[in-house]
Amino acid sequence: METIKNKIARLVKSAQTYNNIRVALMTTRDRSYSINLIRELAGEMKQALHYYSPTYSGQYDFERNAFKPNAMTGSPRFIEPGSIVNQIEKLKEQSVVIVEDFIRNAGENNNTPPNPGEMVARNLLVRLMAVKSPGITLILVESPGAEVHLPCTVASEIIRIPIPMPKYNELEECMRSEVAAIAYKNVKKINAEQIKTWASKFARELCGLTLTAGRNEARDALIDNVDLEAALKLMGQRKKDLLSRELAMTILESAREEVPIGLNNLFNYLKIHQHRICVPGKDRAKGILLIGPPGTGKSMLAKAIGNWLNFPVIEFRISSLMNSYLGETERRFESAFAVFEAMAPVVIFIDEFEKVFSSNSSGGERDGGTMMRVMGRLLSWLNDSNSPNFIVATANNIERMGEIGSTITRKGRFDKSFFVDVPDLEAREKIFEKLLPEGLKKHKNELAKLTEKFTGADIEALIREAKAYSQAVKQDLEINYLIQEIRKNVSRVNLIHGQFEELRHWAVLHCEPA
Repeated sequence: METIKNKIARLVKSAQTYNNIRVALMTTRDRSYSINLIRELAGEMKQALHYYSPTYSGQYDFERNAFKPNAMTGSPRFIEPGSIVNQIEKLKEQSVVIVEDFIRNAGENNNTPPNPGEMVARNLLVRLMAVKSPGITLILVESPGAEVHLPCTVASEIIRIPIPMPKYNELEECMRSEVAAIAYKNVKKINAEQIKTWASKFARELCGLTLTAGRNEARDALIDNVDLEAALKLMGQRKKDLLSRELAMTILESAREEVPIGLNNLFNYLKIHQHRICVPGKDRAKGILLIGPPGTGKSMLAKAIGNWLNFPVIEFRISSLMNSYLGETERRFESAFAVFEAMAPVVIFIDEFEKVFSSNSSGGERDGGTMMRVMGRLLSWLNDSNSPNFIVATANNIERMGEIGSTITRKGRFDKSFFVDVPDLEAREKIFEKLLPEGLKKHKNELAKLTEKFTGADIEALIREAKAYSQAVKQDLEINYLIQEIRKNVSRVNLIHGQFEELRHWAVLHCEPA
């Protein structure tokens, strides 16, 4: 597969050979890495390197290893796209030219209606690409999603160069140099094998970040830390905070999570297909959809699967991303998908999956079609991604998905749909066996019979309340306190259980029992 550097080098050679201007659109989440990549290539190919943005312009001085600003920088404060194009047209030597934020900013200071940015960009790009030149390679550096702003008249002539998130091996190479540098600075005795070991640990912890962000996190953690273990923990916590804040992801603690009681059929299915879980390729196991009332152990199962597979579990709070500004929703979803690709293999937990679709029928017009586009992209990702991740999604109410509900359970989206109902008598006995003090375990069968239609969460709650009451009256926990709590909750439990009867009938046709 052609590397990014080779792809750019091919463009440079083409521009030189045919004395024209070749244009590439580089979309990236890591500006510093992308600019440095282009700078290194220009140096290797002995090309002049020019840089333009709405606020800066200059030429790179390879002897001083720095950009030297030209007269355009500083006055006016905003450099017009037309001025940038004029400067590029005047270049008399073979050059690589970086232009940042050109597509989005073109025409911002004009009053031409409508879509002034696209109109100006179209005219300027068409004009520029028709110019006879000494061989100029123009690289437009933009954030992901900028390709939608390209004018259709020239879009097919512009080479696309998306910069992917770094893989583990790239981060590991970066971390080796950082660990070696901090060891040298602090005169810490650490051999080459130890550097390799710690670099590997840091790289694993930082997967999901860009190279620049990963390097910055490592440097921040190591600056006052000769204790590499403490630095590793700090990196992990800061990464958790970043993913939660920016992409509504939570890295869940799953190391001690046990398989929920009463889900034998589901777990047997996972054992049979374990060899297909979290492996790359078309034949990988994509994931499972768990449907059923709340409180039946669906969330616990996702963490238990991660513990069983020894993979991280990431909760993806999709509904939180849907509340962004117009245009931000799509961008953040694409960023999330890229992060999942970089962090693979992981178990992705999507709770209350139906919330993604619940407003689809009414929100399509009000939100400018954002919901429809996001829904389509999400389903496409579920269907087409070859990334070695395993998805565990839960749903409490299929009807909230509208027409899309039935398509979610078809083959291709998820490998299997399971209905997770309230525990049966045997499962309830096991729950009481696990949670009751030793002296009360003999009553497990009696209590299990009294708690028909109770969820596992209901049983945990009533035991917790009975213990609290016994502590308040300064008595040991007695069966009477437990029965008292059961009776207090029977009406509520029966009412909630009845609300899911229609879902149970639906599940008979579309799901397997868990």
